[in-house]
Amino acid sequence: MKGIDRARIKMLLQREEARYIKERPKSRALFEKAKDSLYEGVPCRCRSSS
Repeated sequence: MKGIDRARIKMLLQREEARYIKERPKSRALFEKAKDSLYEGVPCRCRSSS
């Protein structure tokens, strides 16, 4: 069995993230506007990773 190609995963993730941002500019703008009031970037502390 072949291992996980982490470089390919990273490349695919970067590509999909760039596509998402390009196709949804309002989403990014709203995030930038709200990020100072979000705890670790999420609307609810229970959803944060810490």
